[in-house]
Amino acid sequence: MRDVSPFAPPFGNAELHGLIEPALPDRVGWWPPAPGWWGVIVGVLLLAVAAGYRWWRWRVRNAYRRRAASALRSLEPTVEGLGRMAEILKATALRSNPR
Repeated sequence: MRDVSPFAPPFGNAELHGLIEPALPDRVGWWPPAPGWWGVIVGVLLLAVAAGYRWWRWRVRNAYRRRAASALRSLEPTVEGLGRMAEILKATALRSNPR
């Protein structure tokens, strides 16, 4: 054990010796978020809905291409298949660029 001199200076600031620590406030919760975060959430949701709508419209506009590709994959390499391929390609071109 260490010998402590009765004349040793006290640890820390002697003037703060009798000071009582203040009570800390409660922790700030994460919910509900501040009004700015509500705006960010709404903005992200609107962007997601707009992106989903644009993707859906793209799928609808290009459905003829998927149907044509599927029909071309199902063709057999015969003379009749070549005739059918010409019909499919012509119909696809006319769908894409009408007269």
